[in-house]
Amino acid sequence: MIPAGQIAVAQPDDQGKALIAAIESAAASVDIVIYQIGGQEIQQALLAALQRGVKVRVIMDGYSSSQVKYNGEFATSMRNAVASAGLPSDAFAINWSSDNFNITHQKSVMIDAVDSGGNPLPAGNMPATARLLVSTGNFQDFGSTPFYAARDFYVLTDDQQLINEASRVFVSDFSCAGPTETNGLADSTDLIWSNGTTGLYPNQVGQYPPVSEGYFGPGRATDPAPVVQGNSFDAQFNLVKQAGAGDVLRIYNEEFTSSAFVDAVTAAAQAGADVRIVMSYEPPSKGKPTTSMANLTQMAGAVPASSNLPGVSVTLYAPQQVVPEALYVHAKSILLSDSAGNFKGGFVGSENLSNPSMDYNRELGLPLSSATVQTAGVIGGAFDSDFNSTTNTTRLDKSNPNNIPPAWNGSGTSSESDLESADGSPEALQRVGAPAGRCGPVPTS
Repeated sequence: MIPAGQIAVAQPDDQGKALIAAIESAAASVDIVIYQIGGQEIQQALLAALQRGVKVRVIMDGYSSSQVKYNGEFATSMRNAVASAGLPSDAFAINWSSDNFNITHQKSVMIDAVDSGGNPLPAGNMPATARLLVSTGNFQDFGSTPFYAARDFYVLTDDQQLINEASRVFVSDFSCAGPTETNGLADSTDLIWSNGTTGLYPNQVGQYPPVSEGYFGPGRATDPAPVVQGNSFDAQFNLVKQAGAGDVLRIYNEEFTSSAFVDAVTAAAQAGADVRIVMSYEPPSKGKPTTSMANLTQMAGAVPASSNLPGVSVTLYAPQQVVPEALYVHAKSILLSDSAGNFKGGFVGSENLSNPSMDYNRELGLPLSSATVQTAGVIGGAFDSDFNSTTNTTRLDKSNPNNIPPAWNGSGTSSESDLESADGSPEALQRVGAPAGRCGPVPTS
């Protein structure tokens, strides 16, 4: 039985057990939204659920050719396993993600949240087994690297208001809702959603862009201005802006490309906040620092070395291309506390600190408050350990904002970071709507 309330678990410490336990706890339904999925452990857990009579539905991202390949392999493997077990084929349904978004980067699981027809149960009318799992990490093994290998977090909640909202959006996305369906998520006070942007092109007011144009096509509209339909940017930005003198701001992320967040963090540090960041190092691209690494260096120099202010301190973990055993930091969270350690607010979810992630994707996160202090404690405890670690790390701060070991810029084997184009930015492969990746059931191969 999954504990009541809201609980958080850290990966890789937990070895993915909380995810498997959530699937094993299901009595009627498992609904999954995921960017990357695959591997025997998850497949076996889902197959066992189907054998108990549980219905399973999956939404997978189909943004790029690699996503279609790896996620498509999972779909084929699951269908073969279902057939071999003699289970009804309609008990397992798997779809490519909605065309309304640049990519579907959400990572969540809903347990026993729908009725027998697959429709969301009202809050207050769900069984005691109903749960929502919000993850910062994906559910896919890569070779010998298990799905839980990176620093990530799972947060499980039995709050039926949250479960209902997540389930309602799942059903909308699973049904391939049309280009005007926003689900009203910009006004959500319960969950933190990246929900795409409407009106990007002329004559498309209130509509998501068609796949043929995508989110990065030419000729964007300026009058009327496009409308961001989620609350992700504002929720996280306002959290950073709250940081003032004496406060401690802790940030985990995989990407830090948003100039607005760079400015907000710099302003917080210059106002006297102690800003601490943990990320994995990205080697230079085409001979130049990546945008994230250039921004981290800039923020580390936010206050002069002679200043009495703590400024911005960054712990970077070595790139796995060079140091394969280094921890890969994939988590996305923000924690704010005062000088006495009292928790003031936070966020955890799938969103990276990039504009495409927050404005163009389907993403899901949780706001953290004094009511969820246990979750903040788990994340904060892992953060402090990672921030203070001297194993395969370096520190950028006001005294040395460019403290990158030269060896880290060498070549090596591919890392987990190479396998995830996390924000679907124009530097990555733009979604052009390959037929195999369009919203709807994954074709049988």
